[in-house]
Amino acid sequence: MKSTLLLIFISCVAAEILVSTPKEINPLVLLPDKIPTLPNPYSGTKYADHIVYYSQRDARWANMCYNNRCQKNMYQSGCAPTSLAMVVSTLLGKRTNPTKMASFALNANLVPDGTDSSYFCNIIRRYYDDELTCGQYWNVNALFNKMARPSENPDALYILHIKTDNPNGHYLVSYGAGIDYVYTVDPYYMDRKKLARSQINHGFIISRKQNTPSKQQDLARSYVNAMLNLKKDKK
Repeated sequence: MKSTLLLIFISCVAAEILVSTPKEINPLVLLPDKIPTLPNPYSGTKYADHIVYYSQRDARWANMCYNNRCQKNMYQSGCAPTSLAMVVSTLLGKRTNPTKMASFALNANLVPDGTDSSYFCNIIRRYYDDELTCGQYWNVNALFNKMARPSENPDALYILHIKTDNPNGHYLVSYGAGIDYVYTVDPYYMDRKKLARSQINHGFIISRKQNTPSKQQDLARSYVNAMLNLKKDKK
């Protein structure tokens, strides 16, 4: 009797998994949390070769519900939270995965269909105000001029909304600009791209505040505190 019940339970669980997994997502693999090792033609910012990479197609979160009516998942439309996870993780030097960023968006009711454009700065101001700043640019020329001068804002990365066949467009991360084009890292296609300025709809500049301690400073402070506590324990 027990073995029969166990078999029924396993069959039900397997059936639920098969039903809840969209066909286009099968099979999925665990993708590396690092930027693809492709030639990087641009090194204008210190983050160009050190971007923490996440893919919205990663099996760890690809099937996560991602819109207010749960009609889409991260695989299909999670470019915004995945891009923000890359930017926050890189700028702060500590991992913040896409599921956390997606939960922020859903809890704030910012995913009616595609991700609302107010999402990025809302999340930064609400959860990372002590460490990061966020500015939205609807004027592409003004945004591009900022991106083309990385020395003026070395602790910044960019999230761009670009034109695609999808009416909702697509978000990806950029780390700098050249002559009439930008260098990007794509959360869906898992590659570096050089995109024409004409493909940009609007974008965001996200910067680390100057008084925000770096990862190295955090580690040094932790080490000092640990040594002080060790001395106290010996006494």
